[in-house]
Amino acid sequence: LYIPFDGVGSLPEQDVECVFRPKGVLLVIKKAGKRHWYKMPNLCREIDPASCSKKIKADQVVMKLKKVEKGETWSDLSDEKDRYQRQREYRIQHGDLKGATTEQLLADMYANANDEERAGLRDAMRVNREKRQEEAKAALEEPQSPNLDSDQTMSSN
Repeated sequence: LYIPFDGVGSLPEQDVECVFRPKGVLLVIKKAGKRHWYKMPNLCREIDPASCSKKIKADQVVMKLKKVEKGETWSDLSDEKDRYQRQREYRIQHGDLKGATTEQLLADMYANANDEERAGLRDAMRVNREKRQEEAKAALEEPQSPNLDSDQTMSSN
């Protein structure tokens, strides 16, 4: 983690404290009689507190977190995405979204999305709408062949 803080490198070592816990981290910086802090109490997965470290640079603190499970992929730094996904799966299997249509599921996704996710959903809907419009236009432009039964013939006058 890279935590920017102006002038942190000029502070005494004891004024920059990191506390590592299996599912959280806390950084406390004391400067000019004030305590500034950064905390992440709900990491996505467990870390090994004894193997974690901090490095103080001129204008930032670098906290290196060591995963308990090597090679494990984290969905994000915090566990918010994982908790939301578990809650959504429960709602789909047992709750208010059980038996929901695709439209209802998408509406729920949009209602519970952050600004970035909403922008992505809007882009996907726009692309899908444009694709459907192009397909409809192409279908109208295709020449239609007459539908004749085998015993019908065309005669010219």
